[in-house]
Amino acid sequence: RDSTSGHVLKVLTVVCAPSATESPRTITAPVVWPPATSMPDTQATLLVIEGAISPSFIVDFAQAHEAAGFDMVLVGYTSSSAEGFLVAMHAAARTERLAYLIAHRPGFVAPTLFARKVATFDHLTGGRIGWNVVTGYLNSAAKGVGLARQPEHDTRYEIAEDYMQVMYKLWEGSWEDGAVLRDRARRTFARPEKVHRIRHDGTY
Repeated sequence: RDSTSGHVLKVLTVVCAPSATESPRTITAPVVWPPATSMPDTQATLLVIEGAISPSFIVDFAQAHEAAGFDMVLVGYTSSSAEGFLVAMHAAARTERLAYLIAHRPGFVAPTLFARKVATFDHLTGGRIGWNVVTGYLNSAAKGVGLARQPEHDTRYEIAEDYMQVMYKLWEGSWEDGAVLRDRARRTFARPEKVHRIRHDGTY
C-alpha cells in the first residue's frame, strides 16, 4: 500500500499456454488498485446511463490486461450501461495489441448501421474487434429499450439469427475484393459490377 495515496499495488499473475505445443508461461504485471486517476468525473450532466464512467480507469484496466498478455477483453452489454463501442474505442486508442469482444444485442440497432460501426472499428484498430451476440433475458432490460417485456426465448434467438444473416450479407456480399479503384483521372471510386445491392426478406 502506498503511504501517500493509500492505493494498493497488486501483481496480476497469469499462467497461459500460447498453443498446444508450447510450454505454459507465467506473466506478471503490476496493477495499482484502484488506479490513482480512477474516480469518475461527477461533473457529467447527461445521466442516461447507470452510474458514472472513469475514462482513466478504462485505460488502466485495458493496459493492465495487455501487459499481462491477454489477447481480448469482453465489453459487456446492458440497457443502462455505457455504450460498448465507445468504451472499447476509448481503450483501443490507448492499447496496441489487445482486442475487444463487444457485446451487442440484435434487434435494437439497424443492421446496416451496426455493420458500418463494426467495419469502422475494424479498420481503425487493425482488426482488434469481436462481436459477442447476446439476446437478453431480463424484462427490466426490455423496458429500458421501450418494450413491454422480453420476447420468448426462441423468438429472441430467431431475431438474432435473422439479424446475423443481414450482417453477413453486408460484410461478405456487398463489396467484392478489388471493388475500390479511387481513380481520380476517370472520376471513378469503385467498379459498379463489384458492388452489389443486399436483399433480405426476413421475419424480423
